[in-house]
Order: sequence, then structure tokens, then C-alpha cells
Amino acid sequence: MKNAGLKFVACALVLVLAPAAKADVDVRVEATHMLSAMVGDAQRVASLLQGARAARAPGPIKCVDGYLSQIDAGVRHGRDDVADIRSATATGDAATVQRALGWLSSRRQAARAAALAANGCISGTATPTTGTVVRVIVDRRVAGPE
Repeated sequence: MKNAGLKFVACALVLVLAPAAKADVDVRVEATHMLSAMVGDAQRVASLLQGARAARAPGPIKCVDGYLSQIDAGVRHGRDDVADIRSATATGDAATVQRALGWLSSRRQAARAAALAANGCISGTATPTTGTVVRVIVDRRVAGPE
């Protein structure tokens, strides 16, 4: 009878712990997939840059190069995020997992947007910017006499 009780407790522990372990694996897999997608974006944009250099097109080269730099920085930080996620799931630190997953997700979205913009550089639909352009219109009545 005592042995049956231990088996029951062991089965109950497996049922309770299995979903948590599965969730940790799912998070690590999701993080790895996001990072892989970012690396793929970097490779595609690097290929665009190679093509622009071969065509000796200075405008597209400058435009694509800027977006490739953004994606590369995101990939570097994304690798740190994935390492943080793996470490935090091993120690059961849910807050760190969520924080790192949030950063990685935003980096993934930024890499995707930069890759799409780099495509625009080649097709001529994007214009490279070096900063934020702000246009201010002041009503003459507010500005006062000149």
C-alpha cells in the first residue's frame, strides 16, 4: 500500500511538472526561431548589398548598408536575449524569461521592418534617412510681428 502511494505522488508530480517543462522548451524553441529568422533577414539584406555593390549603385549601397547594420546589431543583441532565456528557463526565473522574450520579439520586428525597407532601397521605393525629420509650421498670429 505504501508503494502505491509513492507511485501516485510520483505520477502527480510528473503531471504538475510536465506542463512547465514543456512551456520552457516551447519558449526556447520560439526564441531560437526568432533569432534564426533575424539571421535569415541579415543574410538576405547582405545579398542585396552585394548586388548593389556589383551594380555600382551608390544610393542603394548606402541605403541597404544602413539597414544591414541595424539588423546585424539586432542579431548580436538577440543572441544575448536567447542566452538569457535559456539561462532563465534553467533556473525558473519567469520574469527574466518574459523580459528577454519581449526584447527579442521587438528586435525581430525591427529586423523584419529593416529587411523590408532594404528591399525598398533596391526597388527605389525607399528613401534613406539619417535622422528624424520634423516639420514645424507656426501660425503667423502666434509668431508675432517679424
